Amino acid sequence: MADLTGTWRGRLDRSGRVVIKTGRMGLGCVTMIALGFTLAGLLMILGSSMWSWEWMIGILSVGFFGVLGLPLFASQFVNPDRLIVSQSGVELKRGWPNSRTNLGQLAWSGITDIETVEVPAGSGTSSHTVLRLTPEAYAHIESRDSDLMAALRKTERDLIDGPGMALPTTLKGGAEPITAFLRETWQRFR
Repeated sequence: MADLTGTWRGRLDRSGRVVIKTGRMGLGCVTMIALGFTLAGLLMILGSSMWSWEWMIGILSVGFFGVLGLPLFASQFVNPDRLIVSQSGVELKRGWPNSRTNLGQLAWSGITDIETVEVPAGSGTSSHTVLRLTPEAYAHIESRDSDLMAALRKTERDLIDGPGMALPTTLKGGAEPITAFLRETWQRFR
């Protein structure tokens, strides 16, 4: 972790900004899993009679993983999520299909704390870097939400225990190094 945060610190000091993108290795693994489920669904469709349970599960698998999942994951290779860290603040630019949820730059003064939060996920938990926000910064984010994003934001607020923004878990480096780097940078420039 110290090596990664040191690398990012050096980049920030040299160029004035650091861009942390979606990790390609994890994205490749998820893409392969979606491809496997799509192929399994095709085999279920071809190997069963129409309207049987196996056929319907195959249709759902191909529809969800093949029609929805594979284009989404492929688009992330071309246009990944990016966290841009500069001396003036942070900016999260989402890749397609979330590109409309880009929030613009969030000044360091709009952040009250940065921490790693464990959020329930499946049978365990997943680590998220969470930016705790001032009421003004949070209101700015909420004002840009669609109806769907507003519902998701309420769920996010409940999961992270207050007003804030959880960064995507797919960002390269993972939650702990990103939290350490952002916390250090926030303390330097707020």
